[in-house]
Amino acid sequence: MIIQPFVENAIWHGLLPKESNGHLSISLSSQGDSLEIIIADNGIGRAKADSYKSTSSPTRKSMGMKLTEERLKLAAENLEKAGSQKIIDLFDEQGNPSGTKVVLTIPI
Repeated sequence: MIIQPFVENAIWHGLLPKESNGHLSISLSSQGDSLEIIIADNGIGRAKADSYKSTSSPTRKSMGMKLTEERLKLAAENLEKAGSQKIIDLFDEQGNPSGTKVVLTIPI
């Protein structure tokens, strides 16, 4: 439930509009007292995806990522350990958008 909105966004907004082969990776690793989840795609990038979204469905507001952020905050309060959510834009050697990486850190 935590990663679903990020995976869905990667597919719908990053990979489906891509003209060539798309790739999505999900990795999980233990980092001391936290679980690190990395979701990465080689899609069209957030800026281009946002331009598509503004013309195709300007009134629809996705809440999945915001809800995940709130869940991480609640987990941090309950466990007294901080979690985090980072969204990183990826670029190729020429500076062109080449996907998105999400790093979630969840206290365990």
